[in-house]
Amino acid sequence: MGDKRATFTHKVGLEQNSPLNMEEWQNLGAYLGSAARSMAFVIGDWVMFGSTLMGTAGQGADSPQTNILVIAAACTGLDIPTLEDYAHVSRKVPIEWRNERLSWEQHRVIAKLPPIDRLQWINTCVVEENSGRHMTLRRLRKSINLGRIATPADLEPEAADKGIENHLTYVNRLSVWWRHMQGDLFLSKSTYEQRQALKRDLEPVVNIYNQL
Repeated sequence: MGDKRATFTHKVGLEQNSPLNMEEWQNLGAYLGSAARSMAFVIGDWVMFGSTLMGTAGQGADSPQTNILVIAAACTGLDIPTLEDYAHVSRKVPIEWRNERLSWEQHRVIAKLPPIDRLQWINTCVVEENSGRHMTLRRLRKSINLGRIATPADLEPEAADKGIENHLTYVNRLSVWWRHMQGDLFLSKSTYEQRQALKRDLEPVVNIYNQL
């Protein structure tokens, strides 16, 4: 950071060597917030760069991504699913589409959409933010499910559903998720192992159905 009055300790926090005034403390907070918001994208891009390097080194078509995640996990100390998630969002939402007004989590939701819809929803979110209408994660998900910008009324639970666990909410979410997976050509792009893993994840749903 170039500020000798505050240094990071290894992994566990912030060490203050001398007192900060309020302006310096605020500037430090702005730096930390910016770093936190960008870090998932930075790591995701870094993983993708590594995949490119491994690919140009003559590795097989399917091996670079798997191998680079193992190497990346050893370098960063992060687990492979986290790194895979970061890289997935970076790959689906290229840097020229990203907007600093939106969080990484919002980009992550948008990354699940078909390619034709991703930039449109990023632009829609920015317009809402610029208009003073905050696009929370919940509102973004609801808007995507509705296919339009969710109003405050849309976010209110129906009177009949208040305090009641409704299975249709989860069924609808699962259906929307699967439409997104189809739009992203999951069935044609995925490997046999990926499809089998997904089938194992969905076994609880099948068990519920069979019990009925």
